[in-house]
Amino acid sequence: MLAVEYGLIAALLASPEKFYLIDGKIKPEYFSDVRAKKIFEAMQSLQDDINLPDIAKTQNLPLLGLMEMQGYWSNPTEGIIKQYAYGVLERYKQREREKVQAEGYDENTKARLAEIDEITLFDEEDTNTSAEFLQNVQDKYEGKPDERIIKTGYPCIDDKIGGFRKSEAVFIGGNAGSGKTAFSINLAHNYVTAGKKVLFCSLEMAKIELLDRLIKHITGIADYTKASADDMQKVITETKKLDELPLTIYDKAGMTFEDIVRKAKEVQPDIMFIDHLAILRTTKFFKSRYEEVSFLAAKIKQLARELDIPVVCLVQLNRGNVNREVKAPNMADIRDSGQTVQHNYLHTELVHIETGDKLESDMDLLTVKADMQQLGSAVTYARRYSLLPLLNIETEDDDGNLASETGEVDEVAEKQLAEYKAEILGADLEKLCKVRVNLMSKAEAIKAEKDRIAARQKVAEKEVERINST
Repeated sequence: MLAVEYGLIAALLASPEKFYLIDGKIKPEYFSDVRAKKIFEAMQSLQDDINLPDIAKTQNLPLLGLMEMQGYWSNPTEGIIKQYAYGVLERYKQREREKVQAEGYDENTKARLAEIDEITLFDEEDTNTSAEFLQNVQDKYEGKPDERIIKTGYPCIDDKIGGFRKSEAVFIGGNAGSGKTAFSINLAHNYVTAGKKVLFCSLEMAKIELLDRLIKHITGIADYTKASADDMQKVITETKKLDELPLTIYDKAGMTFEDIVRKAKEVQPDIMFIDHLAILRTTKFFKSRYEEVSFLAAKIKQLARELDIPVVCLVQLNRGNVNREVKAPNMADIRDSGQTVQHNYLHTELVHIETGDKLESDMDLLTVKADMQQLGSAVTYARRYSLLPLLNIETEDDDGNLASETGEVDEVAEKQLAEYKAEILGADLEKLCKVRVNLMSKAEAIKAEKDRIAARQKVAEKEVERINST
């Protein structure tokens, strides 16, 4: 096997998610080695399968030396893969020229040689990277807008990250009910009003529900039953305006990632949204959800590169910040964050201002959730904050009657109360302070714990007084 063919196969085995770089450009007949040709054909047949092709799935494939190939490259770059692909093509063209010349010259020889010379691997715009980069630098120097960045329409975000970049995946995370869908559909509205074609793939909500949210946000009318005639006319006008905008909402029941890819190639949007990763599935089979998310994250990034657009995908947080002193989320709070981080351009997190949460990213975005309208989360939406945990109501008590019932107070044995009080007073402060504390020194943590224990002691003393008085 030629070294250049060996290098290309090894690089693709090491990073199969980069197969799209040469998909449709390198053909099996370009390989001179029969074994390399069969391996490449197998990779072509499996490139839509799991992002690490299982070569063993293909029968009658010569595996001699395959393990050595897998260890040849650990993490080849796109440039390395393109370089080897270019070498494979040039050697193929050289063999074809020699074959034509060996057959002797005739009236068709010149035309056949010209056809061979016209075979190219990458477009000029793909190979002239330096010129493109310098032109981009020159445009920035002259104050021209970067055509590869699409503004979000919110200054608080654009001032920090500039906007969403083409060919990049963006993951927006938040707890359930934190406003991910509201934020994303409002982002989509900003883009379509700016003349951008938007595809919004909704796996959770139906199209009519999304339009309802959007119209309520635009008009500020939360309850249609209490709307005036003028309000209804406003709703009708704004709804008709939406029909004229390039917004496509795809809400097919049971859609898979493959359905989304087909729809995206059909619509050819300037930006697309996927709501959301937690319920997104693929037609491929995986042994675990972790493997499936890994596959989907890689494919979302690949789709963004292929269509050269930003792909915004919503993800859920795992509520890992509930038991922390500092409620601001971090990357570990995103479900399967290890997989999304590997394939994203930017992570952002949307959560509630009441708990100190913020819109946060690797680029240290500012707290923007304080002004809900500023981020597009319509203030007319009903706020879904549960009082059940605060009132200690069982989930079976849907109407909350148990919270207001005034029954007999259970008697507390004096011995039990004394033990409870002794447990509080005799607690080891050092042990009690061994909790996860962020941005606090040990001394500050001990002081905070003392204050908490003092408060518990006051509650216990009041309980003793109440029992004694009864």
